[in-house]
Amino acid sequence: MMPSFSIITAVRNGASTLCGCIESVKRQSYPSENREHIIIDGGSTDGTLGIIEENRDGISRVISEPDNGIYDAMNKGLALATGDVIGIRNADEIYADSHVIEKVAKVFEYPAIDSCYGDLVYIDAITDFAQGQIGNLS
Repeated sequence: MMPSFSIITAVRNGASTLCGCIESVKRQSYPSENREHIIIDGGSTDGTLGIIEENRDGISRVISEPDNGIYDAMNKGLALATGDVIGIRNADEIYADSHVIEKVAKVFEYPAIDSCYGDLVYIDAITDFAQGQIGNLS
């Protein structure tokens, strides 16, 4: 049986980056019926809610209300999550490719595995310079 995934995104005033995050989750090759994307908005005032509404077809649940910071927002997402595997995706993060969740699911085929993580690539929005490496999940 394929594990189900809950991807939680906490955001506040992330209009400039949230669309890329949502698109990166929507483009995942892992079957959409086995994943959900939960967005917790901390009361944004910059157009973030408009972006959420424009992309509602790729979002399972949304809460928009003031919170006590990013970890409070993540905990709200955890309370809503129904997946076997939980992923945290910040509003300014995107997946390296469309097969990341599929690769993570393969990692969890091994019974001894309880958790996994990936490496980050940092991209400077001004110079488009990438730092770091993308980890190999295979």
